[in-house]
Amino acid sequence: ARSLLGSNCISSCITNLNSLLAEKISEEQQADALLLLGRCYRFEGSGDSGTKAMQSLEESLKIYERISKYDKLAEVNSYLATVYDHFGFHEKGIKCFEKSQIYYNLANDNIGIAKLQRKSGIIYESRRAIEFMKNALEMFEKYSMKIEKARCLNNMGAESFYIGEFAQAEQYLVSSVELFRTLDSPEI
Repeated sequence: ARSLLGSNCISSCITNLNSLLAEKISEEQQADALLLLGRCYRFEGSGDSGTKAMQSLEESLKIYERISKYDKLAEVNSYLATVYDHFGFHEKGIKCFEKSQIYYNLANDNIGIAKLQRKSGIIYESRRAIEFMKNALEMFEKYSMKIEKARCLNNMGAESFYIGEFAQAEQYLVSSVELFRTLDSPEI
């Protein structure tokens, strides 16, 4: 199913995951399948896929809460925050974003926190998001995570542009493109 999602074969991925969920699998496997199913529905983007995405992710969250998997609780809350926000439930998105930070801290996952902060522009207003992203940038530099650093610079450029800081936006975006070029990334 992960391979199918990565290859943009979303309907096949959904079919396979629903078949898997009909089987007798462990709670943790169910939670993981539901997380992936939520991601599929989010990418599908048709009809009631938003509702299905939220339902799948909320079910996954309940299972992970029962089995106290902090790293997965952080991941699901992070993804659920973006889904809620995308479908117009901004307050729920903020709460999930905050819970995700808590769980990443409990899991002692600094990289997870940095990745969460990188996408904070989805949830918070631009100036606050940029501050989060500056923290993330430091973490990506510390661990030599060049692709994440380039993505973070890109996001910082976009947020700076939104608030009219065009010179700063250009600086971030140029740095992002230069870094993506060194990685020969299609994200250029």
